[in-house]
Amino acid sequence: MKIQSLSLLAAAMLACAACKNNAEAPAATADASSPSSAQTPTAEAPSADSATTADAAAATAPAADAASAAASTTTSSGWSYEGSDGAKRTASVSGHGSDGGGAQLVFADDPVWGRTAYVEFARDGIDCPTGCKAQISVDGGAAKTVQASRPETPQPRLSLREPDKLWQSIASAKTLSIEFPAKSGTGKIEFDVTGVDTSKLPAGWN
Repeated sequence: MKIQSLSLLAAAMLACAACKNNAEAPAATADASSPSSAQTPTAEAPSADSATTADAAAATAPAADAASAAASTTTSSGWSYEGSDGAKRTASVSGHGSDGGGAQLVFADDPVWGRTAYVEFARDGIDCPTGCKAQISVDGGAAKTVQASRPETPQPRLSLREPDKLWQSIASAKTLSIEFPAKSGTGKIEFDVTGVDTSKLPAGWN
């Protein structure tokens, strides 16, 4: 009987030890996975490669801006010049119309489209559906008739024939006036062409 009691006591003690171990295991797992025990991530310093790339971009930005400025210039006389050798080049100057609207006289030299001269208007008052004639006067002199057309462009435009001759006629001129058929009758646009730099377009223009 005594031996049997000891056996029962030993079995009970073993059972209690197992229960204690089972209770401690989840607690240890919870402690290991809690936020307080996790390591705080450390911010990484920028790599040498990324810093070099940023410095290179900052160094090239002013160079790109300078190249853009060199390709497009506006002079004190009001003339603007854009483009470079081998690409499209333009010379333009702003004017004002008899209707109060603005306009821009543009001479363009394009490797694909060739030489063109046109007036681009702020308002669409041109009446030239199938071609028309424009009267051009330099420095108030006798008007010369030039064939013109109204191309289908988003901005109202009057295209003028013989662009190189028109360019040559203003080389040392002060004013240029153009009369053209308008929806309200006869339209007139005037430009101050003083100070044009004829070297800004290829030699074939001069």
